[in-house]
Amino acid sequence: MYKHVQDSVLMCGKCDKSCLTCAGNATSCTSCTADYRHFLSICVAKCAEGQYVDEADGQCKPCHPSCHKCHAGSASSCTECGTKDVKQVLFLHEGECKASCPSGFFGDRDNQECKPCDSACSSCAGPSPSQCMSCSQGVFRLGAPVGTCVASCPEGQYGESSNGTCALCQSPCKQCDPVEPTKCTSCPMGKFLYLHQCMSVDQCPTGTYANTTSGICENCQVGCASCSHSSVLKCLACSEGFVMHNSHCLMRCPEGTFPKHSNSCLPCKRNMSDMLWQRK
Repeated sequence: MYKHVQDSVLMCGKCDKSCLTCAGNATSCTSCTADYRHFLSICVAKCAEGQYVDEADGQCKPCHPSCHKCHAGSASSCTECGTKDVKQVLFLHEGECKASCPSGFFGDRDNQECKPCDSACSSCAGPSPSQCMSCSQGVFRLGAPVGTCVASCPEGQYGESSNGTCALCQSPCKQCDPVEPTKCTSCPMGKFLYLHQCMSVDQCPTGTYANTTSGICENCQVGCASCSHSSVLKCLACSEGFVMHNSHCLMRCPEGTFPKHSNSCLPCKRNMSDMLWQRK
């Protein structure tokens, strides 16, 4: 009931059915019946969007400004995000509405929620392992601006520790030094490493040969000015002070041979006169 004056007579009137008590008129509620909630002097069947029921006094109270729906009035009580500014997109994460999701999560615009990245990603643009934006320490992103996280970069690339990505070697290497990417540490098939560069077979410098096993321009054996390697290592020319014998460079000819002016060892004849003739 509520009191009001009619024709100078103080009278009582019946409150609206939603009001437990009222004042001034039937719909100016001061408290509500059990099935209604109090909000701005009226009783409503349920709180409007952007409001919640305060269990302490049963009244509808506004959610935090970042919440479209909530279960309490703090910033950490949101159940759905949204603000009056329709251009601002917020994402729900652990009860809070955020402009951007924390590391390890991405913003799902359809549901306006922060959802977890794939376990391989440190940050991501979506749920797939190929949508990583950054990777954990010691792992590198292959691809840009998003990609997969790999423990080692593919042939011709190296792991750039400053930004955690796979970057191209600056020389045609199979692998290169991550500190100095112009320096090769291994070469593609058919190329050979020499002084941190990759050479073709005929580019291995004089005094070296293309070792197909190690993939390196290896030094010829001592005494060889030039050499080749097919099934066995062969000297092609000798350094000064060495003589050639059976494709090897020796400091002197072995027994039963003698050096000719061409720096090669020839077999001795059976008698001294023949040997002297051979020396001429």
